Amino acid sequence: MKNNDLEINNSNMLEDISIVETNPKGIITSVNKSYKLMSGYNEDELRGIHYTDIWHIGKDDYFLEKLTNEADTKKVNLNNHTGYKKEVLALKKDKTTFWIEIFITPIVENNIICKYIIICKDKTKELADKNKSNKISFLLDNTKEGLLLFDKDFIIKENYSKECLNIFEVSDIFKKDIREILFKENKTDLEIFETSVSNILQAKTSRAKELFASFLTSQIKIKDKILSLSYKILDDSFLVTILDITTKVKLAEEATRQHKIHEMAVAVASNKKEFSKIESEFMIFLESLEYVDFEDIEKKDEVSRELHTYKSTFLQKKMVYIVDAIHKMELDLREKGKIGTTYLIEEFAKDITIISNTLGQDNLIFFDNIFSFDKVDSPIYNVEGTQIDNLYNQLKNYKIEKGAKDDKALDKLLH
Repeated sequence: MKNNDLEINNSNMLEDISIVETNPKGIITSVNKSYKLMSGYNEDELRGIHYTDIWHIGKDDYFLEKLTNEADTKKVNLNNHTGYKKEVLALKKDKTTFWIEIFITPIVENNIICKYIIICKDKTKELADKNKSNKISFLLDNTKEGLLLFDKDFIIKENYSKECLNIFEVSDIFKKDIREILFKENKTDLEIFETSVSNILQAKTSRAKELFASFLTSQIKIKDKILSLSYKILDDSFLVTILDITTKVKLAEEATRQHKIHEMAVAVASNKKEFSKIESEFMIFLESLEYVDFEDIEKKDEVSRELHTYKSTFLQKKMVYIVDAIHKMELDLREKGKIGTTYLIEEFAKDITIISNTLGQDNLIFFDNIFSFDKVDSPIYNVEGTQIDNLYNQLKNYKIEKGAKDDKALDKLLH
């Protein structure tokens, strides 16, 4: 490459490219307009100084001198040399610094380096963006929430939290269609999701966007996991926060179930004789269903009325399983014209088992007699603390509402 191959200051083609020219010893001989604008220096201020005065270079990394020495000792073939690329921290005239990428090309005459042409590219914004991206990635990798972005075409963007991979049990979701991940098992939710996103993107006001966003699915089930979803609308994309609430939901369901069990135990225990009668009559009713001709409209209507009566009765007794089971059978009777008894027996057995396990046989006998104020030998020692509190409150309410013939006898039992 000859000296006249590059005319730094006079070439219109290079005016948008920052270029520095040095002699073989690294002394700056010329800079173009673009580099002056980028650094704040004028050419007179830069001409005659060593490149290490404006570029922060380690003492062991004087690359121009190394290249010159290697060329002098024939360690490099200058005819085939394509140049060097390096990132360095540059100094502006106002003493602030910025990162540049430099590409160094030796200019050779008679197989001797006569100067260097150094093309410079400002890397400050690129490195800042990279650093910002790294910080975002660090935050995403250390959060316990699933965070991801998807665009208007439902495609997931590059930055997402590692927790997403744990939640969805996959190795990567970049460029995946979020619809395939969230709604593969639920077409109804998928249609609502697609329509809502489309409406949000077409909405003209933020209020309209928020309105349509309220229709976005907030809870889904994928395999055995229950996930909560919340959304933040950005310019042309959506930020989704995903939480695995499976354990939380199951604990809530179990707490609700336990509460129902306690209510049922109190309701049954308050009048065990009445419940025993209802239990016996219901079992006889279930046995009779085996012989019902459901083609007979009158018989069918009679069964329907009986089912509804028992459902109301068991609802008053706070039964946990049999109420829903009867309701299901009522629907079957209307839609299919007949019902089976096996399901009802199984669900009723669940309630009876719970009652027996919760109260115990001795305690059931105790509650048979409590309101007649007979002398009782067995106190309520077998019932757990929470159950005792519930039963205690129920009995106190009964005392207030119904009155007691012998306050002292009842107080003795309760305290």
